[in-house]
Parts: sequence; C-alpha cells; structure tokens
Amino acid sequence: MGENENRCTLFPRESDVSDSGPGLAKGNDTIPTPERLGDRCTLFPRHFEIGSTIGLIQDVGEIPQRVQQRLQPVKRLQIPLKRTIDSENQPHPKRPASIFCKGHTPWIKYQKFPKEGRPGKTCLAYSTDSLGTVVAMKEYKTSGIDQTCHLQMIDHPNIVNLMDAFEESRVLYLVYEIMEVSLEQLQAGIQLKESDLSFICREVLNGLWYIHRDLGVCHTTLTYDNIFISSKGDVKIANIANCLLERHKGSEQLDIRCVGTIVSKILQPGVSHDTQACLTHGSDHIRSFVSDTESATIQALMQHVFISYAAPYGCLVVPVMKVRGLVMHDYE
Repeated sequence: MGENENRCTLFPRESDVSDSGPGLAKGNDTIPTPERLGDRCTLFPRHFEIGSTIGLIQDVGEIPQRVQQRLQPVKRLQIPLKRTIDSENQPHPKRPASIFCKGHTPWIKYQKFPKEGRPGKTCLAYSTDSLGTVVAMKEYKTSGIDQTCHLQMIDHPNIVNLMDAFEESRVLYLVYEIMEVSLEQLQAGIQLKESDLSFICREVLNGLWYIHRDLGVCHTTLTYDNIFISSKGDVKIANIANCLLERHKGSEQLDIRCVGTIVSKILQPGVSHDTQACLTHGSDHIRSFVSDTESATIQALMQHVFISYAAPYGCLVVPVMKVRGLVMHDYE
C-alpha cells in the first residue's frame, strides 16, 4: 500500500471472517494492496491536501471518485418562510373596537339629584355604586345614525373627561366629570393677570394637541364658554364627545386661532375679534402670541416667550373660589 497504509480503513468481507469470531481470515497476515481491496478501502485525505478556504482537496485527481463525491460541499435546500400576511399588499388585522356606549338606560348606574335636570339639559347625578362620585350628564336626541362607535373613554388632564355613555330610544346620555366654572364666568367675575392667561393658554394648547394627534379630530367650536376650570385649578376643554360623534376634520389651524381669539376677548371684552389685529391691550409678548396664533403650530406656540411667563399650577384655585361665591371663614 505504501504511503496510503496509514490512510486506509479496511473492512473485512464475509470470506475473511473465521468461524471462531470476527477478524482477518487465516493466512491473511498481510494487508492487501488497494488494487485487491477495491470497494473495501476508504481513503482519508491528509491535512496538506485540504484547501484553506472551502475545505476541498487540492489535488482531487489523486483521490478515488467516491471520496471526491463525499468532499463536495452540501447543497442546502432553500425553504421559503411561510407568511400569513403579505405586509406589502394586505393590511394587518385590526382588533375590534371595544363598545364604550351601552345600549340601555343610564339610571341603572346613576341617579339624578332631586329637582335636577330637564330633557335636553345637563343635570347632576351620582353613581349608585359609589355615592361619592358626582357627574354631569348631558342628554341628546340622536338622528338614528349609529355614530356612537366613535365614542371612547377620555382621560386627559386638559379635557373634560368623558366617563360613560348610554343610548336608549334614540336618546344619548353622556356622562362627564363635574367642573366648577367656565372661563367665560371666570373672566367676568375677576381680573385675570397675564401670568394666569399664559397658564390657561398653555393648558388649552396641551388639550388641543391631544385632540388633534391622539383622537385624530378637530374641535372646531372652541370658545371661552366651553373651556372650564376645576376646583383644583385644572383648565379643561369641554364638548369632546361632539368632536368624536361628528368626526370633525376641520383645519387644525382654526382651533389654534381660537386660542388667540379667546385671549383677545378676555383682554378687550365687548370688542369684535374677527381678527386679532385690533388688539391694543396687554404687553408686547401677549400681543405677539395672539398674532402668531394665525399661522403658528402648537409646538411653536408652546415655545413662545409669553408661555414661559405662565403662573404655577394652582394659580386659578382662589379665582375659582371667588367666582363661586365661597366665603373663607375664621375658624379660630
């Protein structure tokens, strides 16, 4: 065998096995040559015969054909990934919207206060499950077209939060958190400082950002009689359910201009404010802010120097108490 002796593995034939057990046949003391072995010899390559990059024998011609076939790189099958959705052509499935508006009377869960409320008006009610929960319930006649699927619970610090909704016999009942006074009532009762107005504008812009970006609608009817102040001094935009029901898609800039109009009406009551060009009261900063509401974005207005003068949170608590006619008693 010569130089191939250490590279050959010899497998015995049936005739080579003795009757006493496995082993080489008697008389076969020497290893046969490769010519005699034929299909009985497996030849292993030496280390210097293996290529450095792809592991193939350098001189394949010296290796038997069976060995060459075993050294060929394995061709792997390319199995395509199974996809249930073609993201390019088909939309991803959406979860079904949760049903927020209940199809039954609200008076199972809530109870009116005595002598409260007339049909079509807002009334005060309390929860029968939690007697400490007082709410404002608004009543609407519906057109019969189901738009209640757009309603959802609203919980935002600058929105009069929508807590519940019920529909019975084409009458829609909307349950809101209770508020103290409107901005119209507040400015009619006291003189607001510019720092108070700056705080109010900042909070209203925060509410509009939520309405535009998160809810995907516009308010379209923002005035100072549907901006409310809570007993804790929170500034909140009202009538959010109307925006959801009607799916108002008006101009966002219209809502932003309304902020400037509200400031103008507070600074100059009784003056028509179709445009803010007639504003003569207030500092340069506040007049510049009002002018910018004509074209600026919410993000830009939030960076305006006028907003940086906003009074701290809680600045409207005392003004609200004064307007509500509360008396501070001496408890000594």
